[in-house]
Amino acid sequence: MSNGLDTPAPAALPPALTLTTPTGLQSIDELTRRRRIVFGLNAVTYAAMLWVAAVILGAGGWTWVDVILFVCFAAGTPWTVLGFWNALIGLWLLHFRKDALVQVAPYAAAGDQQTPIRIRTAVFMTLRNEDPGRAVLRLKTVKASIDATGEGGAYSYFVLSDTNNAAVAAAEEKAIEAWKAADPDRDRIVYRRRAENKGFKAGNVRD
Repeated sequence: MSNGLDTPAPAALPPALTLTTPTGLQSIDELTRRRRIVFGLNAVTYAAMLWVAAVILGAGGWTWVDVILFVCFAAGTPWTVLGFWNALIGLWLLHFRKDALVQVAPYAAAGDQQTPIRIRTAVFMTLRNEDPGRAVLRLKTVKASIDATGEGGAYSYFVLSDTNNAAVAAAEEKAIEAWKAADPDRDRIVYRRRAENKGFKAGNVRD
């Protein structure tokens, strides 16, 4: 017997699909089918257990005690049924599937592979009367680490300022201009400063 979760097979990862989850690795139709199967198993098991309980408790006629016991049983049984089927499905995946991780969580198995990013992402920093040199250096460091992955083209960088100190504002603009002048991705570096600090930093992001 083998533990499929311990030995994922990256080569077995499914190809990018249409109508998928955000990672592009799981078909929504397939996930819906699995959920319906699991729901059906739980519903049938729960109904069967209620029927058995009703037969036992009602064997000599129903009393208030029987009714109370039945209601308590009905309220507490779903968690046991869910746990039972989760454990049984997990046991099957662990010991009878070699591609368990790929089937259950392909995004985890894909972590060791170079997969293209299909969405655009904005990385932003909010400022208000802060040291622009230190702040911009941090954002430059973030950009450098992302660029090192080879997927830097999917990211844009925004410096959102609410600075109302003229000297600090001038230093911010100078720092951003210096960054853009030295970076080939200058078109993806954006600086904006609001004249009115409406909603504080969160308001700047919202705008």
